[in-house]
Amino acid sequence: MKQLRIQSVSSHEDTRIKVFFSNGIVANISLFDFASKFASLRPLLDDKELFSKATVGEWGWDIHWTDDIEIHVDTLWRLYLEQNKRLMTSADMCLWRKNFGLSQVKAAEVLGLSKRTLAYYESGAHQIPETVRLACKGAELEINIRH
Repeated sequence: MKQLRIQSVSSHEDTRIKVFFSNGIVANISLFDFASKFASLRPLLDDKELFSKATVGEWGWDIHWTDDIEIHVDTLWRLYLEQNKRLMTSADMCLWRKNFGLSQVKAAEVLGLSKRTLAYYESGAHQIPETVRLACKGAELEINIRH
């Protein structure tokens, strides 16, 4: 599989960027929450002129504003997935399990995971793969049929 790259980017006044990824996806991504978490990115929120200067970094690996302010393609892709509900968060995993009244052991069994792996996902220690998110959706159908 080819490494994901950024082909082009444009910025909007409301701290949103439009990113054209090499896989054909065009993503509108809000940077407000993400940039708020990091002092090094906060200038993007405070300076609209700076924010408007977003460019594609060398080889399409990142979006570049200054030598000190860049966001990597993998981070942008993760933000796109999160903001479009295509990425399951640790909180989502915990809520899913509790909504169906499953212990960690039973949830892991239903999903074909080890209890340790499920615990890693619920703690946020590991990113939850798309396959696990889809397995949760499939398991919901099975659980609802049985009830």
